[in-house]
Amino acid sequence: MSTNIADRDPLYLFACHLEWRSRGNLAAYEDLLAALNDSDCDIRTVAEVLLGEARQHVGQAGEVLKHDEATK
Repeated sequence: MSTNIADRDPLYLFACHLEWRSRGNLAAYEDLLAALNDSDCDIRTVAEVLLGEARQHVGQAGEVLKHDEATK
């Protein structure tokens, strides 16, 4: 995922949310976390909403990570 702050827009953050939720991509989750400190209040709000939804799926993502490790 991106480390460039300029790349953060709502669509990018939604893509990060989907990556985190469906694949447990930690880089995508870190981008969502980093967006909480964005200078644009709209980007911060989007990140907060998406992280709120992502937190509901943390247990599920943990199960995915355990499954991936077991199949290696």
